[in-house]
Amino acid sequence: MNRMSPRPPPSDNKSSISQKMIVATVVLCTIPFVLNLVRVDFVTYTRPIPISVDWNIPSRDTATPFLQEISASFTHSIMEWCAFCTVFLTAVFTLTHFRISRSAIIPIVGIALLCAGTLDMLHGPLTDHFLRKSQHNLQLAPLIWALCRVGHVLVLAIGVRAILYSQKKDYRSDIRNIVITTILVALAICAMVQILILRDCVPQTLYADKPLWGFIYRPYDLVPLALFAYAGVKILSRFHRRRPSLFSYGIWLSVIPNVVLHVHMAAGSRALFDNHFNIAHFIKILVYLMPLAGLIIDYFMTFKDGQNALEKVQNTQKKLKQVNYDLVLARDRALEANRHKNIFLANMSHELRTPLNSVIGFANIVLKNKDENLSEKELVYVNRICENGKHLLTLINSILDLSKIESGKVRLDITEERLDELVHEVTRQFETQVRDKNLDIVEIVPPNIAPIDTDRVRLKQVMINLIGNAIKFTNSGSITVKITVSEINIPIRIDIIDTGSGIPQEKISVIFEAFQQADTSISRKHSGTGLGLSISQSLCKVLGYRLEVESREGEGSTFSILLTR
Repeated sequence: MNRMSPRPPPSDNKSSISQKMIVATVVLCTIPFVLNLVRVDFVTYTRPIPISVDWNIPSRDTATPFLQEISASFTHSIMEWCAFCTVFLTAVFTLTHFRISRSAIIPIVGIALLCAGTLDMLHGPLTDHFLRKSQHNLQLAPLIWALCRVGHVLVLAIGVRAILYSQKKDYRSDIRNIVITTILVALAICAMVQILILRDCVPQTLYADKPLWGFIYRPYDLVPLALFAYAGVKILSRFHRRRPSLFSYGIWLSVIPNVVLHVHMAAGSRALFDNHFNIAHFIKILVYLMPLAGLIIDYFMTFKDGQNALEKVQNTQKKLKQVNYDLVLARDRALEANRHKNIFLANMSHELRTPLNSVIGFANIVLKNKDENLSEKELVYVNRICENGKHLLTLINSILDLSKIESGKVRLDITEERLDELVHEVTRQFETQVRDKNLDIVEIVPPNIAPIDTDRVRLKQVMINLIGNAIKFTNSGSITVKITVSEINIPIRIDIIDTGSGIPQEKISVIFEAFQQADTSISRKHSGTGLGLSISQSLCKVLGYRLEVESREGEGSTFSILLTR
């Protein structure tokens, strides 16, 4: 594809439409040429009549040629007005399109097209005005036409280029500049023609008898032809690449009929209203139809895309409603299943604890061996039964506690408690375990600490879980229970610090989940249910506290109960 061939927009649908627009443009531009080949002539006036200064009504002898001139002029005016009405509709549609796209660029280009079209149509009244003052009618009309066409391409190119390089968000100044440029160009054309008439130096613009270079009858039409070609390659093509749409594509595509009509004028037209003159004016209507067609198609495609987007949004909303309904249904089912689970756990825990307490009680009686009829080996077996029974009872109690917490059935008994006494009471329970592992248990409690309002049983349960865990995972060193107070001696946190194995960083986020442990391997050294920390965190939330942990693998851990939010 050569440089003058417009590049279609990227969308497949728009690409198909753009290809059809190219075909339609080429066909419409070549139809007059094909019709000329089959001897169809578009001339409306064949005998050139000198336009004199005397504009009185002609006599009967000159009535026929005068009527022919009037008819040809009327046909020319009709085509000019068709072109202007087309560009006016384009400007109006750009304002309508702006209400949908909210892009100020489209109406600015529409204003630029309207101003360029106004300049284009200006050659008619200017010719009529200046021909009354000059005898150079055959040379002046082509000159004014060429000047107005140059003004047309300049205004359009300047308007589009201003948009390409404008960094302002307020485009009203661009419209003002386009209008001012149009007025200045129109005044420059009038002044130039006036000067030429006053000095009686109108150049030769029409070579009807002996064309230049053997085929150019209107050499001044080569100037707008070159300008349109340059604008199409350098400016309009860049505008389309940066602002791709069927509207910008139509403006770019209008370069083709613009070039074709000036070829007809430069290399074909020998007089006013002849065959190539009328073909060129017909093609000029096509020049303005291309942006209008692209804008209308773009408008309907934008509207259609909006409808499709609205339908997609509505379909998505329906799907979201269905998904939301399914989620609500799933939530209700999950809540119902959780309720039944909690009921089952509570009932089963109660039913299991009763016979299990009996088993542990009878095992303790047998361990006393009052009759001394049991061997050492048998006592070991009975001791194992007792220990495993206690472990199973602990597991059942933990499950029962967890089910109560999850179901919201935990009731607090808030009383005024002294933490120093509670810490001392809890640490004494672990004296035997600490002594068996050769560990030290240290209490760091400030003197004269103020009492706090809490549930003694639940807070004690949390501390027992945390200290028990610390002892389990510490083989040497110490366990420290530290109370931190505020400036007025109100306890604000309880820290349980151990020198044990620590917790890997990747496991810290899961240790508070139910049935989760830092060491989940089959060969783990420490037994446990994985419920202690989960229950402790849940109880802290119920009490209005926060449980946090800091740990480094191989250096120990610190579990902190934050008593204030």
